[in-house]
Amino acid sequence: MGTSSMRRRAQLLAFRPDLRIMPLRGNVDTRVKKLTEDDLDAVILAYAGVKRMGLAGHVREILPFDVMVPACGQGAIGIETRSGDDAASLVGPLNHKASEFEVGIERVFQAGVGGGCSVPLGVNASLSGGRITLRAAYGTETGAIIFKDVRESERSEAAVLAEGLLDGLRRARDASLSQ
Repeated sequence: MGTSSMRRRAQLLAFRPDLRIMPLRGNVDTRVKKLTEDDLDAVILAYAGVKRMGLAGHVREILPFDVMVPACGQGAIGIETRSGDDAASLVGPLNHKASEFEVGIERVFQAGVGGGCSVPLGVNASLSGGRITLRAAYGTETGAIIFKDVRESERSEAAVLAEGLLDGLRRARDASLSQ
């Protein structure tokens, strides 16, 4: 299997330790081409990017959350404008408030972990009605998942939910470091 993500590598190996993971670089088109050029059995990519590129027909399986927790903000599209610029009022109606809230909670969690691109951290927040579900997975590049949990609460308690999940991750990480 090909992937360039430490997060995906850790979760894949935790799920299937028998897999051989090959590093994969390049844009989405390049990675899809490497499937045949490098004789790979599979390439693991973000579905949102594949779909946006019009390549969804290549997708054979969408991995469920219990196998693969996505990266913070995965699939979200951000629009940045200069402060005070008229463009802000023009693009404002494009904002999806639920997605903004979900990504905001994911970022709170990621900041608490100290995670970035080089940390095998998956975090996903999903709103449904007045409830929020927060999933997290934290591992090592070798496929050891140090922490994986799912918690749910009322939307109004999202910050408390994120902090509780962070506490669990910190305890698990500290315990793994002391071994």
